[in-house]
Amino acid sequence: MDPKNAGRITLECRMGVIYLDQNYISNVAPHRDGDQAAAERELARTIAEQGEHRFAASAWHAYETAKADWDTTREGIIAYLDSVHPLWCANPHWVELHELIGYLDGKIDPLPYRVDAPRPFLDTPGQMWATFNGPERDASVFVGETFRDVVEMLRQKPLVAPLDYALASGPEAAQVARDAHKAGDIERDAPLLDGAWLHGLLPERNPETGIWVDKRQRDAIVTTLLANLGDVYWHCPALHAEDQIFRWRATGNSTLRPSDGVDIQFLVIVAAYCDVLVSSDKTLRRMASDVIKAIGSRCRVIECLNEL
Repeated sequence: MDPKNAGRITLECRMGVIYLDQNYISNVAPHRDGDQAAAERELARTIAEQGEHRFAASAWHAYETAKADWDTTREGIIAYLDSVHPLWCANPHWVELHELIGYLDGKIDPLPYRVDAPRPFLDTPGQMWATFNGPERDASVFVGETFRDVVEMLRQKPLVAPLDYALASGPEAAQVARDAHKAGDIERDAPLLDGAWLHGLLPERNPETGIWVDKRQRDAIVTTLLANLGDVYWHCPALHAEDQIFRWRATGNSTLRPSDGVDIQFLVIVAAYCDVLVSSDKTLRRMASDVIKAIGSRCRVIECLNEL
């Protein structure tokens, strides 16, 4: 093992993981005609059968599929994902928390959270959905284990209204960050901003037991993390990815869109833990490439499976 990689989080299984972005899937799913779409579907089937790689999807596939205007589009995407039997990306904040707890193990005593290895990928949509729940965030009850079940649940407008609002507010929030960057506020206040971000990741209650964690304990944890932030990022790739995504958006000049919020969420896990990202979105590919390079990830970014 390369000494500089010693201690960095690794996955139990090093089978390659290929994340298929929603816009790519919508271009090649069975509801799409054409030789190129058919060839991509056949290639996906071959890759799945060979067993050297697993495909991955996320909750955002369900969210965007549920909002499809046409039944044929929704059914085509469901059929495609069912055919490739993907892994399911966990809630990025859930993964980041477990990265941080793993990093702190042996550095903080007593550590008020249980140490578990990060699990960026789950086997079923039900397992994935469970990572969005906890003492301080009550995800809607999910009954079912299929992608279709999640899609049907997310077609309930009252359920997704808060998420729709948050995504719609995203461009304004990103513009505030850009203005702050131009004014030099982000670099000047970096320790304060980083501290607030890390505090936000640490639950006020233990996720497993529901027991409150004293604020002084959380303050001590954040102080330790801030004092070793470079090392923290090296050992916590999802955390590092989110930091670099924020910086990319704050320093960039790309058009800000509500859908960017979706890209930001899934890209955290993709950049940190996937081997390949397949996306038809040129701006997303550019952002992903820059973030992946910044965090030293192994992930490749391509436009279609034919580029593998």
